[in-house]
Amino acid sequence: MFAAILGLRLAGSLERMELAAYDAGMRLRPERAPDPRLVFIDETEDDLQRFGHPLSDATLARAIERALALGAAVVGMDKFRDIPVPPGREALERTLARNQEVYWGYQYGGSGVRRILPPRALAGTPRIGFVDVTVDAGGVARRGLLYLDEGGPAASSLALVVAAAWLAPQGIAPQPDPANPALLRLGQATIAPFEPWDGGYAGADAAGYQMLLDFGGAPARIARVSLGDLLDGKADPALLRGRIAIVGSSAHSLRDFFETPFTAGSGAPLTGAELQAHHVSQLLRLALGESAPVRTLPKALEFALLALACLAGLAPWLASRALWLAACLAALAGLLAAAWAAAAARDLWLPVVPLALGFLITAGVSAGQRALREARERAELMAIFSRHVSAEVAQELWRRRSEAGDGTWLRPRQLAITVLFADLHGYSPVAESHTPEATAAWLNEFIRPMAEIIMAHRGVIRQYAGDAVMAVFGAPIPSATPAERERDARAALDCAREMCRRHAELNRSWREAGEPTSGLRIGIHSGAVVGCVIGSRERLEYTVIGDAVNVAARLQSLELPGGDEREAGRILLSAETRALLLAEAPCEPIGAYPVKGRAAPVEVFLVSR
Repeated sequence: MFAAILGLRLAGSLERMELAAYDAGMRLRPERAPDPRLVFIDETEDDLQRFGHPLSDATLARAIERALALGAAVVGMDKFRDIPVPPGREALERTLARNQEVYWGYQYGGSGVRRILPPRALAGTPRIGFVDVTVDAGGVARRGLLYLDEGGPAASSLALVVAAAWLAPQGIAPQPDPANPALLRLGQATIAPFEPWDGGYAGADAAGYQMLLDFGGAPARIARVSLGDLLDGKADPALLRGRIAIVGSSAHSLRDFFETPFTAGSGAPLTGAELQAHHVSQLLRLALGESAPVRTLPKALEFALLALACLAGLAPWLASRALWLAACLAALAGLLAAAWAAAAARDLWLPVVPLALGFLITAGVSAGQRALREARERAELMAIFSRHVSAEVAQELWRRRSEAGDGTWLRPRQLAITVLFADLHGYSPVAESHTPEATAAWLNEFIRPMAEIIMAHRGVIRQYAGDAVMAVFGAPIPSATPAERERDARAALDCAREMCRRHAELNRSWREAGEPTSGLRIGIHSGAVVGCVIGSRERLEYTVIGDAVNVAARLQSLELPGGDEREAGRILLSAETRALLLAEAPCEPIGAYPVKGRAAPVEVFLVSR
């Protein structure tokens, strides 16, 4: 499963899902206030109607002068102006020459996208920056560009040059990292370039020098002033004083909008200028140590976590009960979700989709395999016991199967049980005087209800032998405590009494039908045996082996002096069984009798009816 999920990850099949999960994680972050160091000067749809499109050079010059007059520290222009728009060309050039705090955006282009140059007055100066945006499949912007090059000198982005201009008075400027000159150092932060396989990406375009955007302050919008209010003198000076002013447009007719992790599907995308503002804000926070770069896991660690998630999915093999399994799976899934949310809150990209799929699919396959295995074990268990016990006992056997230690009931184990032997007295004359078919029908009239009575008392029918039936109480589910062994002895005695009552009813019906009647002898003994399954794989049978079985059989067949039990049912108990029953069983001692296979005689009690 690990290899399959890893293959999907490397093939890019999980990228869209992982990017969607990354977006969801960003939206779960604790809310942050918008950066107070930025303001968006917005050319609205009303401004387009009022000032015309494109804005004239004179209008742009007035807007820049007005923003600087209100105290803006830096002005970033997200407005293309490769061709002058009269009137006001000279005025705009004078404004740009006079105010070194103004930086202009242009389109770098490439890969089928044409280049749009900056104003000629700024061409070749460090006061220009490209505003190209890298967009993922689905139209969502998650990365920001810092540098681009086509084999020549690297070009800087507008976000980088604007941030650097604001930081310059503090002595902070972009420079190579001292420890690794291939990396960018800005103030307190080293910004590593985005790589094609970072986070959940699978071979993404990492051209130039990119970084993952954190959209600090989103979904709240940065402060904004409309272009009209600025030019009309209605703008609050506090919104511009000391701030970076990014000039752009929210007019829908200009279609300068981008989806972000916070806006995808919400119908409220960010303008290009707001996207630039977010990038500038992140660079400021990084340089001043207010936040850390969005981090991704090393591939080796990511793959190790995937292997661990797949191993965690093997939990169904360890949980022995469905409730434990559900709790285990829920706990592991909750742990993964909590780790994902905690990582997102700390700007760490934890690729949760491969981990979740590895865990869930492995868990599903494991659960399916376990279910198949348990179905086979259940069928095997039921094949062994279903002929000997009631459905209720069979279900309890399955529920308590783990008590066997290895999950089966096939290995021998010591048991303390009560054994019941019952035999029809007078069966031989019936067999001699009836046809085999008639004898079988007569015998089955006795065996069928006796079996039902035994199973109703939670006994296990060990075997039928002609006119005899053997049942055990306390097997195969072990009775470990004195109370449980007393319960087994009581169940055996109650079963024997019910058998006698039912046998008396059978005798009456046989007598009325002109059929021969019979007596019933029952012997009950409690002791230690070994319970086990014997036979081949094709034919298994559960049995109990031990002296207790022999004693119960001998008690049943014991010939008492002067007694004819032809129709009167007789129940004999051993002293061991009598001791378990305390005073609840009215019975009388009838002496000690020798039993074949035992050196010492067995003390016998006759149950009163």
